[in-house]
Amino acid sequence: MWRQLARRGAAGAAHRAHRIQCVQLAPSTRRADALGTIARVSQRPQQLLLTARGFGSSANDDDGSTAAEDPNRNRMRLCDIELHSLARHPWDDLRRKFGPVKLGKARQALPQVWKLMVDNTATTTASKEEASGAPTPEVVEEFFSAASQCKLSTLQMEIFNYMETHYPNVMDFVMYDEIFRVLSIAKDLKTMLVIFERAVQRYDPARGHPAPEIVYRFGICAAIARDDMEEIQRLVDEMAAYDVDPSVEIKTRVLIAKAKGGDVETVLATSVQLDPHDGNQWHEADVTRVITSLGIVGKPDMAFDFYRRSQIRLSPNLLMVLMLVCRGNKQPKHALAILANRRRFGLKLMSNQYPLLLEILEELDIAGKPGHEMALVLEEMRANNVVFNARTHAIIARNQQHLQGTPFMLTESTSTSASEPSKEAQPRWMETDLPLMRKLLEKRDFAQAATITDAYVRPVSDVGADGRRHEGTGRDATVVPPWLAEMAVEAYTQNAEVDKVRSLLLGFSRVHGKFGHALSRMASLFGGNGELRDNRAAYDVFVAMQFQERAIFRVRDALARFEQFHDADATLLLVKQVVLQIAKALNVIDGANGDVGARRQKAELIGSLKNSGALRFDPVRAVRDGLRILVDMRELGKVVEALDYLESQGVPVRGDDYKTIFRAMGQVNSSRAGVYTADDFMTVWEDMTRRGVAPNKSVLHHVILPLCSKAGKDGADGRKRRQCALLEGYRQASSVREDRYVLSIPCFSELLSAAAESGGVEDVHAVYTAGAKSLDSNMNRKHHNAAYRNEMLQKWKAIRVKKVATEGDAAGALALLREMVSPPSDAVVAVLGAGYQDENHGEEVVHETLAIFRKHNCWLHATEAKRLMHVAQTANSAAIAVQIVHLLEEGGAQEGGDDGDVHWREPPTTAEGVSQMQTLYQEALALCEKAGKVENVALMRRRLASIAAL
Repeated sequence: MWRQLARRGAAGAAHRAHRIQCVQLAPSTRRADALGTIARVSQRPQQLLLTARGFGSSANDDDGSTAAEDPNRNRMRLCDIELHSLARHPWDDLRRKFGPVKLGKARQALPQVWKLMVDNTATTTASKEEASGAPTPEVVEEFFSAASQCKLSTLQMEIFNYMETHYPNVMDFVMYDEIFRVLSIAKDLKTMLVIFERAVQRYDPARGHPAPEIVYRFGICAAIARDDMEEIQRLVDEMAAYDVDPSVEIKTRVLIAKAKGGDVETVLATSVQLDPHDGNQWHEADVTRVITSLGIVGKPDMAFDFYRRSQIRLSPNLLMVLMLVCRGNKQPKHALAILANRRRFGLKLMSNQYPLLLEILEELDIAGKPGHEMALVLEEMRANNVVFNARTHAIIARNQQHLQGTPFMLTESTSTSASEPSKEAQPRWMETDLPLMRKLLEKRDFAQAATITDAYVRPVSDVGADGRRHEGTGRDATVVPPWLAEMAVEAYTQNAEVDKVRSLLLGFSRVHGKFGHALSRMASLFGGNGELRDNRAAYDVFVAMQFQERAIFRVRDALARFEQFHDADATLLLVKQVVLQIAKALNVIDGANGDVGARRQKAELIGSLKNSGALRFDPVRAVRDGLRILVDMRELGKVVEALDYLESQGVPVRGDDYKTIFRAMGQVNSSRAGVYTADDFMTVWEDMTRRGVAPNKSVLHHVILPLCSKAGKDGADGRKRRQCALLEGYRQASSVREDRYVLSIPCFSELLSAAAESGGVEDVHAVYTAGAKSLDSNMNRKHHNAAYRNEMLQKWKAIRVKKVATEGDAAGALALLREMVSPPSDAVVAVLGAGYQDENHGEEVVHETLAIFRKHNCWLHATEAKRLMHVAQTANSAAIAVQIVHLLEEGGAQEGGDDGDVHWREPPTTAEGVSQMQTLYQEALALCEKAGKVENVALMRRRLASIAAL
């Protein structure tokens, strides 16, 4: 009702307005029609523009074109941006359309234009002129929305006060809600209370018009901020008395106030009744208030249970609320579980939340073992470039006992062991020990070198900065300064202290440093063929290299270890390293600008990089082995990620890469049936086509059988889609003359069946021709004899005949049928059906086909007879129906004796078969009766009587 009244008022005011004219305002001139003029206010060198246009103009008129005036409504412009657009369109859309500079000017002009319009209205009113220039409620609302878009909270309050003063009866609840949000952020208790007291007076509960919930929200929140529990309860009771349903926000705000006031019983009783899935609008803030309330009253289990029941997605704010509940109720186990979930979901916090989280870890005494949570959080802060402020540094200093052996250790420990408390540690210096170690190793004094190394060894925590527990010799992980690392490995190895080398290996996998040369020495030590060969240790070395972000040069050895220990993440990381090195080698090619020629040139050059000396590994084999290992580990997602990385680095994805993937998938299915389904093969195939990689015949060899499988989640439709994709791939591969790969006989059989089922006659002919040639190739001839060859040819010819017949080419099908030495019955019947439907050569085709049918002693199955009978019904031919019945019966329906018995070549043996046979004769009888064939009618009735006796 309020909106209708507002529209009428706006329409009346606009109707009385005169034609819009442009006027320039001098500083001394303050009178202007706020809606009917273009005002220019001088400001520095530039000017702020306020123009007026018809409200009926399209939003697309923001380009500055002149629109026809609408007498019912006016539309205002600020710096060539319509006020309506500024109020209603998303900010990102406006930024893209007008640019940040123009949008910033409009934002800056908005408060001045509002003030100008209000001053003009006041001047008009004071001079007792007709107040036709007063802004309508719709215009005020658009100014308010624009101020909200521009985040001008002060202007929002001014507009809200103006609306309350001039149009209190048409105020939108959305405006109240927005002002409530602004005041809540500003924590402006006084204004909130004033708005409540002013708004509640406009309603009369005695007449059935109580104040709405949004108004009570102002009063209740103001009372909550004053800790006035009596006022809170009074307002809640008043809402209940007037049947005003409190929103979820009011309920939860009152709940947290009750919790802070110590009303445990009310909090527990209310929380049990609250249900996040009750159909009301629950927001994250509502859930956090309930959780906080239960934490305040000392019920952490109920708080966590409510969080689980809410099924809300974990966010940074929600996580900190849960952690605060853990801190307030001394729940370290729950805190560890929450942090584990955070890592599992990869949730990152805001920069200002990390110090508080560190303090919670410190207070709950979970900063160190077993999880080393503080080191993990600090590592995450450093990885995300979070500034370490004074608060963070103070926490690090207080918790040095938990950070020993990590990059956040402030000073190296020089304390002696407990067994020798009086002995002081001898300080050592790199400047003196570096040349000394080199001299000792050169003299082969390994014992003394190992002793000096012992003085530099420092322990590392059991869990590294990557969060992974490394199992090994059972010894503690240790580290040495990077300058000493390689010499330490040499000294310990030559001094027969391999356990210390293993401890260093564990340390190098947890603490970042320049340990690349030392790890390379370890790779030779544990990955070679000597007495110290250890596959597990070699695997740990390669993982440590990746942790240190060092390039792995023993690519084949590393891939073999990753495959042995089923580490898909490490495999993918190594593949990315290999791809990056290949890309750098390929970038030396001149003119490689991404066009087709350069792409082909790059693809051909990859194979020659092995002998060029540019790489220390075989690039083709490295990529192939990496993809194969990922497929073996059932990680198709990582396979696609590896291919994406290839493309992103400018390395072309080749058909041979997909050949590797498909072959590996087939090998996995051979050893573990059902691992990869037809849908999985189709997913990889679609990925190949999406990248524009044309399949070659070797790729087809590995996908034809899986893609033609009847298994799949989409049934027949999915199989047809896969077959069509396969046929398209075969067309592309066949067009490449250089591709001399010969498909196997089973592949051609499946491909021919797919062409007959989902392709056209051309596809069938093309596949048949290629398959017939392949039977004589060396690849296939050495595995099969002449009898098998003839058998396959007959089978393929039959498929071709049936496809041509099915497409309606009766003469062509008959010509192909003549070529067959011993045609099968189904092929002959297919040609016969095509002849029945051919209007031009039908009689000739039928006559010759029947001769072939009898010559080769063919016989008609009931299912084929059913299809032919359908043809007879379509042609409305009793002659065809009788002919079908004769073919169905042995010896042309010869009756035996006076009882009219007949012997079928395929007599029905089941109730379903009898019913099917009966249906055939009934259909034939109907056609004969319709044609008036008395003899045939009598024959059909005798046959039906014989069938009924079965």
